[in-house]
Amino acid sequence: MCALFPWYYRYVAVTSGLCAAALSLERPVDAAIIGSVAIITPWLMFGLMPAIHRQSARVKAGENGAKQVFDRGHRVSVVVNVPQLAAAAGVLVHLQL
Repeated sequence: MCALFPWYYRYVAVTSGLCAAALSLERPVDAAIIGSVAIITPWLMFGLMPAIHRQSARVKAGENGAKQVFDRGHRVSVVVNVPQLAAAAGVLVHLQL
């Protein structure tokens, strides 16, 4: 499962960036919403996910306190990903696709 995350984040970053660019002239509000997804995704891919993976390794090694840090990072990733998915879905609905 972890092997899919880099591809998922690349896909989201590229497609949301392209979508924002395509919508920018005709639908600036939709472009801004999707653009925010494109801006936040690299932080998830290059910042948060590597930190979560490091904590996962610490949990597997049995280090004290690592599980709590891992759980917190995982919660942050969910709290950020769910609104991103909702925003993208909302733009698609707004575009009537």
